[in-house]
Amino acid sequence: MVETQAARRRPRRHGSSRRGGHGNGGLEMDTPARQKIVQSYTRGAREQPDQDAFEGVVGSQLRRIPNPKGYQATEESQIPKPTFPSTLASYVLVFEMDDEWRAILEHVRINGEEPPKGGEDYPVSYARMNMQPLVDKLRSADMIVRESISSDQQSMICLISISEKRQKQVAEVMGEELMRLRLKKKDDYGNPIKNGGGWAGFKQQLAHLYEKSSEGSLFSSAQQCAMMEFMLNDVDERAMGPQLLQKEACEPGETPLSQLVNDLRIKTYFCLHHKKKREWLASNWVSNSLGKQPIEDVREYYGEEVALFFVFNGYLMTMLWVPAAVGLLVGLLELIAEVEDGTVDNPFIPLYAIYISMWAVQFVSGWKRIELAYQMEWGTVDLEPPEDDRTAFVQSNKTYKRHNDVSKKEEFFPDPIWRSVFIVASCVAVTLFCCLNVATSITCEVLKSVFHRALGGEWWTLVKIVGALLQAGTILLYRFLATFLFDNLTNLENWKTEKEYHTATVAKRMCFGYVNSYFPLIFGSFIINHVKVFGIDISCPDNDCIDYVEILMAIVFTSQVLHKLVAKVAIPMFRKRQQEEEAKERADLDDMIAEISDQEMQMELPEFQGLENDYSSKLIEIGYFMFFGADFPILCMLLLIITAIDIRVQANVLVSMTQRVPPKVARDIGEWCTTLDVWSVASILIQSCFIGYTSQALRIYLPDMSSVEHLFAAVAIEHALLLFKIMWDSKFSDVPDEVQLAYERKNYERDVLLKNFDTPDFEKKVGFYTEEEGHMYYGKVQE
Repeated sequence: MVETQAARRRPRRHGSSRRGGHGNGGLEMDTPARQKIVQSYTRGAREQPDQDAFEGVVGSQLRRIPNPKGYQATEESQIPKPTFPSTLASYVLVFEMDDEWRAILEHVRINGEEPPKGGEDYPVSYARMNMQPLVDKLRSADMIVRESISSDQQSMICLISISEKRQKQVAEVMGEELMRLRLKKKDDYGNPIKNGGGWAGFKQQLAHLYEKSSEGSLFSSAQQCAMMEFMLNDVDERAMGPQLLQKEACEPGETPLSQLVNDLRIKTYFCLHHKKKREWLASNWVSNSLGKQPIEDVREYYGEEVALFFVFNGYLMTMLWVPAAVGLLVGLLELIAEVEDGTVDNPFIPLYAIYISMWAVQFVSGWKRIELAYQMEWGTVDLEPPEDDRTAFVQSNKTYKRHNDVSKKEEFFPDPIWRSVFIVASCVAVTLFCCLNVATSITCEVLKSVFHRALGGEWWTLVKIVGALLQAGTILLYRFLATFLFDNLTNLENWKTEKEYHTATVAKRMCFGYVNSYFPLIFGSFIINHVKVFGIDISCPDNDCIDYVEILMAIVFTSQVLHKLVAKVAIPMFRKRQQEEEAKERADLDDMIAEISDQEMQMELPEFQGLENDYSSKLIEIGYFMFFGADFPILCMLLLIITAIDIRVQANVLVSMTQRVPPKVARDIGEWCTTLDVWSVASILIQSCFIGYTSQALRIYLPDMSSVEHLFAAVAIEHALLLFKIMWDSKFSDVPDEVQLAYERKNYERDVLLKNFDTPDFEKKVGFYTEEEGHMYYGKVQE
C-alpha cells in the first residue's frame, strides 16, 4: 500500500501519457502506421519513411494539441525540413555519368527500386563502378559525403565536408605554416577585442583560446577547404586521408586529384562557395559602392593574396582624391587659357607636373609602409609558405634529377644550356617586338602628317582624333600579341617554382608594356617636333603639340578602360546568362524544368585566372597619370572613377562570376612593387622633360629665358625631385613605430599565453606505423 501511494505521488515526466508513456507526447507507438515509420528510419539514412503514414499520424496528433492563444500549428513548423549545417564548408568532386547509370536512375524513378542485380536486363554502369570505390574511401576517412545529380543527368556531384572534430585533427597536422589562427584578446573589462590577438599554429588542447571566424565556426570555410584538399591530396599521412590514389600511381608533379582528372575518373573538382558568407559579401562589398571594403572578411574568405590586391586599390583611391581635385582646377584653367590665348598652356601646368612627381614618390613610399603594417597585422612577417615545383617543370623533358647531398633527397633541376638559350631568346624577342612597336607607332604619325597636309589645316582636329584612334588600336593589338608570345617564351624557359615563373612573366610584360603604352605619348610630347622621318616633316603646327598630346592621352586611356570593362563585365555576364539558359533547356524534361542546384551552377562557372592581368592593367593606368597627368589634368579624376568601378567589378567577378578562389598566403604584392619604384623614377624624368620640351609655361615666369636656359631649368628641377625622392624614402619607408609596438605586444602576449596554457607535446618523437594486419598507430621513434 505504501509503494502504491508513493507511485501515485511520483511526478510524471512532462509530455508523458498513460497510454503512450516514456515522454512521447501522447503518441501511441503500437499502431501499424507508427511502427512502419520507426522501421523506415532504422533502415538507414538513405531510405525515406512512408510519407502518407507519417503525415496521417502527425496530423492526427497535432489536432489534439490545445491551442489557447489561437496559434495554428503546422507540420512544417513542428517538423522543419532538414538542412545541412551552414558552418561546414563543402568541397566538390564531379563524376561523369553514362547511359547505363541513367537507365538505373530512371528505373528507380518509375518503380521505386533498382532493377534486380544479375538479371539479363540489368545495365552495367562502369561510371558508377568508377565512382563508388572513391566515395567509399572518402567515407572511410571520416568525411561526410552527399551526392546529387545534375539537372541534365550528365554528372554526379559529390559534396564533401568534415566535422569539427576532424577539422581539429587535420589542422594540428598541417602545422603553423599552413594553418594559423588568431588568439582571443580581451580588454581590461573582459570584453572581447575583435582581431586583437596574435597568430599561432593550431593545437587541440588550446582550442578554447582561438578566436572564431566571422562565419561562426572555429575554422573559416576557406580553412576547411584547405584541410579537405590537404586530405584529398594525401599531403601528410598523419591526416589519415582517403588515399584516393597511391602516390606511386601519380605522374611526377601531379597530385591525386589532378591525376584523377587526367585519368578521366573525375571531371573536375573545386571548393564550393559558402552560401551565407557569399551573400554577405555580395551585399556588403559588391553592392556597397560608397562604404568601406571589408578587408578582414575578404582575407578570411579568399586569402592574403586577394586581400592585398583590394587593399592596394583602396589605398590608390585614397591617394587620388587630392590630385584629382587639383587636376580639375588645372583643367578649368586650361579651358580659360584656351579661350583667351588659343592654347591650353598656362602658368600652373609646370607646378602641377612637379606635384605629380612628388605624389608618385609619396605614393610608392606609403604603399611600402602599408604592406609592412599588414604583414604585422596578418602575421606574415616571417611566414614563408612552402612552394612546390611546377607541374610543367617536373614533367618537362628538359628537367633532370640529381641527389642533394645536404637534404639527402632527389631534386629536380633544369637543363642549364636550354634555359640560357631561351632566356637570351626572350630578351631578343622582347627587344625586336619593342622595335616593331616603335616603328608602327612612328608610321601612324607619318600617316597622320601626310593626311594633314593633304586635307589642309581646317581638318587638323579630325586628323588628330583619327591619328589618336589609330594609335589606341595599335596599342591594344600589340598587347594581345605580346601576351601570347611572352607566355609561350616563359614556358620554354622552364622555371622551377611559380614565383620564378611569375617574376619572369612580369618582367617581359612590363618592359614591353612600357614601350607599347607610353611611346606614342613620349614621341608626341618630346620628339615629334625635332625629327624628320624619310624626309617627311611630321611636326605639329607651330611646334605646339600639347593639344594633340591631350587628345591622344584621352583617347588611348579611354579605349583601354572600355576594353577592360568589356572583357571583365560584358563578356562574362553574357557567357553566364548563356550557360544558365542552356542548363535550363537541358533540364527541360516532360515539360517541367528541373531545379538547378547551387553546386551545379558553380560547376559551370569558369576558374579564376589570377591577378596578373589586373595588376598589369592597373599599373599601366597609374603610369599614364604619373607620366602624362600634366598633359591631361582631368586624367586623375578619370583614374579615380575607374578605380572605384574596378574594385566593385573585380569583387563581383570573385563573388558571382567565377568558382571560388583557393586561398593563398602572400606577404606583399611582389614584383609589382618593384615596378612602382621604377614608375616613380620615370615620372620624375618624364615630367621634367615635359616642362623642358612640351610646355612653354616656364617662360611665363622667366620671359627672357633662352632655349638652353629652359633645358637647364628642367634638368635642375629633375635633380631636385630625385633628391626629394632619396630623402623621402630614407625617412618614411619604415613601418610606423606604433604599428611595430603593437606587433611586438601581440607577440609577447601570445608567447605568455601559450606558455601558461600549453602542455608538453609528447608526440615530438613519435612515428607513424602500420601493423601487419593493416591497422595504423603511433609509436615512439627508436633512436
